[in-house]
Amino acid sequence: MVSSLIDETRSQKAAYRAIANRLDQAERELVEHRANARERNQPQPDPLRETLNP
Repeated sequence: MVSSLIDETRSQKAAYRAIANRLDQAERELVEHRANARERNQPQPDPLRETLNP
């Protein structure tokens, strides 16, 4: 009885650790995705405008 509870607790801890690790990974991926989206959405400088207004 006690050993099965200990085993179950260990199993739950391992599952929680796996979930926490996956959540951390998803958060890092989201930060990277947002940074890439910001980069893509920035207007490109107009080379003609730069040469006309030194």
